Amino acid sequence: MQLQQLKELLWVEQAYNLILLRSPGVGKTHLAIGLGIEAIRRGYKVSFIQMDALIHLFKTQEITRSGRVRIKRIISSDLVIIDDLGIPASNAITMFYKQIILRKGLPFEVKLPDHPLDVSRMTTEQLNTELEKGYAQMQNGQTLSAEQAFADIRKKYGV
Repeated sequence: MQLQQLKELLWVEQAYNLILLRSPGVGKTHLAIGLGIEAIRRGYKVSFIQMDALIHLFKTQEITRSGRVRIKRIISSDLVIIDDLGIPASNAITMFYKQIILRKGLPFEVKLPDHPLDVSRMTTEQLNTELEKGYAQMQNGQTLSAEQAFADIRKKYGV
């Protein structure tokens, strides 16, 4: 995903999760804060919290009023930025897969947009805009054939 696409915040509107994984010091937090500020500018409710503080809140929410209030605020947010997991990406992915197995499904609610991109619901102007975006991406070489995309996935994940 390109930076401009992230800034458009369609992933927030469509309730997608965005995980920034990279080695320390490359700007993940800076990027996340910038996206959060952009979301606030567009009227979204945003929460930012570090992972250790979030864990502490979960542990104390039953005994402290402030913890309950903060958890409610986080849950009601349109965008929650959780910073500084403090673990390598491979460990985070392993933990996620274990949760899927333990729960026999995803460990969080998956939301579909109220109105997915549907040509029959689009105005001519909206359709033309989407077609122009796709054409521009094609012109800029930002495309892969389905065959290449699947080959990349197989190679990356050893499938």
